[in-house]
Amino acid sequence: MTALERETRLLATFTELADTLVDDYDVVELMQHLVDTCRDQLHVSAAGLLLSDENGELELVASTTEAGAVVETLMSGVPALVAIPLRLRSQTIGSLTLIPAEGVALAEGDLVIARALADIATIGILHERTLRETEMLAGQLQHALNSRVVIEQAKGVVSYTNSVPIDDAFELIRTYARTHGERLGDVARRIVERRLTLP
Repeated sequence: MTALERETRLLATFTELADTLVDDYDVVELMQHLVDTCRDQLHVSAAGLLLSDENGELELVASTTEAGAVVETLMSGVPALVAIPLRLRSQTIGSLTLIPAEGVALAEGDLVIARALADIATIGILHERTLRETEMLAGQLQHALNSRVVIEQAKGVVSYTNSVPIDDAFELIRTYARTHGERLGDVARRIVERRLTLP
């Protein structure tokens, strides 16, 4: 492969990877594509992507060869092994590990490309985590808003059926929830659905 062909392939790869980050994407597929690119475009016999779990332990999540073979190679201490941290500012989330072909050290140009691929992996993984956390937060906020609406409805029902002011109706609902160890929203929903009547 000529230098021009290689550069053209790499540019196409970076463009493709950038496109995957724009819309909904599969982070596992992204990681596998990255290690495959390392194997195909750099002078390496294998590549693996390791991520830190919640305990800080590194776990192999994508590799170009059988996972056991990569782990065994990592444990055997290959002299020319290259580990590039997946880091954004002060946060390190894992490592892109490259096993050079026949123990030959990687050229500086290959290292630059590998660092760029590691950066893309880092951005993709952190972006996916942020989206997940944002969706979870949005879901929690929506649940809170929905619960609030139901609680307001329940207050109206209790106020009407017990002939008490709205504030007193809320206290009745809250007291019932606390006494019975239930969530306020759940009690309110049962009241609104006429499955519970407060005395």
